[in-house]
Amino acid sequence: MMNVHSIGAAQKPQERETTEIALAGRQDELLSRLGEGVLTLEDCLGQMVRMLGAMQRRLDEMEARETQITIPHAEVVRLQGRIRARSREICEKYELTDAESGKAFRNAMQKEMLKKYSIRNLHDLPAAQLPAAERWIDGWSSMRLVMERRTKAAADAEKRGMAE
Repeated sequence: MMNVHSIGAAQKPQERETTEIALAGRQDELLSRLGEGVLTLEDCLGQMVRMLGAMQRRLDEMEARETQITIPHAEVVRLQGRIRARSREICEKYELTDAESGKAFRNAMQKEMLKKYSIRNLHDLPAAQLPAAERWIDGWSSMRLVMERRTKAAADAEKRGMAE
């Protein structure tokens, strides 16, 4: 590759000056085009940043709307049924009576669920959270409460034995 100095060595001084002027002009033209390209890239980047900002605002609006849509009454009834079923499963597993211990399990589940989803009642549960809430109910357990209920059941059985 030839540069300005190697070209100049093979040429006469006047030709060398003309070549250097032509190369300098070409260099200015290339720098000008490069500057235009940088400006174009900056414009594109600015447009992309504005588009991303608009997309983020739209996503935020959609999320806000999504949390405003709550589950219908039929879903609340279904969730309550699911809570009752889970309570019965736990009572059967640990040989506790559903009449006494089941109510304690149902109350604990509902109380924890309201706290977990930061809602006042099941009607306030966002519809988007329904599948997660169902999975949560299916996996709920409280060994502390099971032990408390077992201790209470044993104490009640002992009282009944003494009364007879």
